[in-house]
Amino acid sequence: MNSALVRKFSLLAVVPLVLLGVYGCEEDPTGPRLPQGVDIRPSANVFPIEIVDGDRRVTVSAVIRNQSTRIIYYGYCREGISQQVAGRWKSVWRPICTAQLVPPTPIPPGTEFNLSLQVYDQPGQPDFFPFDDIDAFYRIDVGLLVRQPVDGAEEFVLIEPSESGSAPFRVAD
Repeated sequence: MNSALVRKFSLLAVVPLVLLGVYGCEEDPTGPRLPQGVDIRPSANVFPIEIVDGDRRVTVSAVIRNQSTRIIYYGYCREGISQQVAGRWKSVWRPICTAQLVPPTPIPPGTEFNLSLQVYDQPGQPDFFPFDDIDAFYRIDVGLLVRQPVDGAEEFVLIEPSESGSAPFRVAD
């Protein structure tokens, strides 16, 4: 009796995963493109590594300028840092955020939004600091959203992440 129950449970667990895999492959995994006229620029070409209470810290800031014809939205806790490695962008840092329902911040056409991130060295985790290579290029990845029709209703949709990175910058000691 126990083995029959295990087989039924296994079947119930495996079938939805297989169906999800089959149907998931048919969907386009990319999101919408960044609207033409939206620009994400770091506020400097080089950001200094500061020492604060014995720990390294880098404050990176950027400006998102919306010169498009659409409202774009900045999503709470959707930013990060990527490093250029062998010609590709590799995510090296994401913030740890509290679980909150925060509505996206609108960035209407003709306006700009200022973004600032403080990236700290984590004591006891020497491999965590993403800016160990001062010769590398980095960028800020920003989780921007647009509203568009989805199944008859207008919803927030994440812009393709590869499209919403800033221009490159460097860090210096």
